[in-house]
Amino acid sequence: MPTQTSNCIIHAALKILDKPCSVLDLGCGCGVVAILVAKHSTYKVKLNASDLSETVIDIVKNNAQEYGVDIDVRKSDIFNAWTQEKFDLIINDISGVAEEIAIISPWFKNISCEAGEGGDLLVNTVIDKAHEYLNQDGKLLFPVISFSNKKAILENAKNTFTNVNLVERQEWPAPQEMLEHIDILERLKNKGLVDYKISFGKVIGYTEIYCAY
Repeated sequence: MPTQTSNCIIHAALKILDKPCSVLDLGCGCGVVAILVAKHSTYKVKLNASDLSETVIDIVKNNAQEYGVDIDVRKSDIFNAWTQEKFDLIINDISGVAEEIAIISPWFKNISCEAGEGGDLLVNTVIDKAHEYLNQDGKLLFPVISFSNKKAILENAKNTFTNVNLVERQEWPAPQEMLEHIDILERLKNKGLVDYKISFGKVIGYTEIYCAY
């Protein structure tokens, strides 16, 4: 099942796909984003996907076969396995949150989140390198989570690409455990590293998906 962020990315990708194209899904996990985009797109999509997981190839190929989708899947640390290849659309499914929040949240149990103090390290790495792997007129789709440094991510994107447009935005309630660490959230918010609101006793965050080209 897609996560909240993955769902947001899928909706955004389907909005901007306007012709047959080659797609790279970075940080593909089980392949859910790539598979659902291919199944629901009006246009033919040539799928490529990668993840750092040791089991990514077997898992994604099995899922793709079950849903009748062809996909080139590789084990890769971001772009390392895609040298010399270019794509029409890169979907960055590698998000991150501030490392202190990753520790106190239930999202990263048994999973590392080496995304830096502001949670922007991995997203910014993709933004920095994406142009090397995009065809002319290619696009990069990337997420901004409210528990990461939105300002740093968007400044980097706008310095790297001519156009950076918001495509999708969804709000969501954070896990209730987060309220137990409101002091950490407040400190990070005061430093400009995260953004959220309190509503009816719940921490409300958001996911935004941007298209850069």
